[in-house]
Amino acid sequence: MTGTDNLDFDSANGILIDNEIQWVITQFTDMFGELRSFSLPVKSYLSGSIWRHGVNFDGSSVGYRQAEDSDITAKPDPTTLHILPIDPSNGQRRARVTCSVFDSRNGQPYYADPRQIADRTFKKANEAGYKFTNFLPEMEFYLFTSRKSAMVQNDVWSNESSIGIGHLYGIPDLIEPNLGTLYTSKPRRGYALSAPKDKGEAYRNELSTLLEDLGIPVKYHHHENGTSQMEVEFDFLPSLVQTADAVANYKYYGRIVAQKYGYIPCFMPKPLFADAGNGMHVHMYLGGENDNRFYDKDDPDGLSQEARYYIGGILDHAAGMAAITNPTVNSYKRLVPEFEAPVYTAWSMHNRTTMVRIPAKFGDKSAIDVEARQSDTSANPYLAFSTILAAGLDGIKKKIEPGDPINEDVNKLSASQRKELGIGQLPRTLQEALDLMETDDLVKDTLGNECFERYMEIKKKEVFQFNVHISTWEHWMYFDI
Repeated sequence: MTGTDNLDFDSANGILIDNEIQWVITQFTDMFGELRSFSLPVKSYLSGSIWRHGVNFDGSSVGYRQAEDSDITAKPDPTTLHILPIDPSNGQRRARVTCSVFDSRNGQPYYADPRQIADRTFKKANEAGYKFTNFLPEMEFYLFTSRKSAMVQNDVWSNESSIGIGHLYGIPDLIEPNLGTLYTSKPRRGYALSAPKDKGEAYRNELSTLLEDLGIPVKYHHHENGTSQMEVEFDFLPSLVQTADAVANYKYYGRIVAQKYGYIPCFMPKPLFADAGNGMHVHMYLGGENDNRFYDKDDPDGLSQEARYYIGGILDHAAGMAAITNPTVNSYKRLVPEFEAPVYTAWSMHNRTTMVRIPAKFGDKSAIDVEARQSDTSANPYLAFSTILAAGLDGIKKKIEPGDPINEDVNKLSASQRKELGIGQLPRTLQEALDLMETDDLVKDTLGNECFERYMEIKKKEVFQFNVHISTWEHWMYFDI
């Protein structure tokens, strides 16, 4: 596998020729972060046609445009080219490349393309004096053997069945079903488990090696708190586009590698009723080549005033950007007390019950960063990172104070205490989040009118479909009423 940096078209073609590539998987993300792919013969790249002009597609089929004006173009970024392992099923040699989206009518960057939005937001940070926007997302996910196994496990918990304790807590229905229930993790008790209870180590090793080969630096990987919940954490990357590209690769290869082991990764925010949700905590700091603008050596906590304003901006816009950072109906089943997911817009130095916290840094305080904990793994990373960064920059520009840090469990404060402290609350449903997003001009400006309007239209339809759907729980609860 070959990673590339700062490639031009000729160098990229040299890599394709040297590796005897036959097909190039040409990928872009839709408005909601799902990867879309075309497989092109290598000759179309070697001729220079695709590098220069891209490949046209139907934008209405992926939510970008209406059918009456749907032509749009995916143009590959040669710096993202990498070689895939030989396909074991047929011996073919393939490569993969990430695209940005352009307007087919005039060749200009398509304003509603999430990758272009991330690039625009990154350039705004540059204009504000920051060379790098160092982001590090923590991506959590579950491993199942099938969708049915997840549904069975969830029904066992939500229906409070009298089924045996081995089935309630063990995993015949999650990964490694043939190993029985002797060595299993338990709900919300799985953090940093070791083998044999951790049955995902070999899978994570292989996934992490692939990510490293792509040039995505892996910090570490481990078993997360939930039953068969995983996390591969990579290190800070210097631009929004690079970080969001890394997340797209993470999910793509997470699924590809899982097939070898018979697993299905699930990035749904709350797949199981009684267990931890899948968060996408985002660590970040702004700076230049060798400086961290969030660090102040003279501050007792090492936190600069600039960082405090940045936190203030995130808290100020948290509710307005929730439909981006938490974009599904299911997202709001994760944002509940007692599951280490934030509910209230507070901050603290180290407190994990607040929405924003400053992780403790033993020894080197200059490595300080801000961690926003509200996002989940259903979010489009290009849009989520863009809105978070834009909110933080707005806080710096307007000198928005975040208030005093909250050092106690914010979930145990009374409503009157939270009001007195100026602590707000995240939306409780996707509909509420969409209503608040419509009132936040910063989110509108960050997305641009076309992306904002299409996003709102499609998400409102999603809420309507959910509202009229009759669930299994409703049958269980009300069928014999």
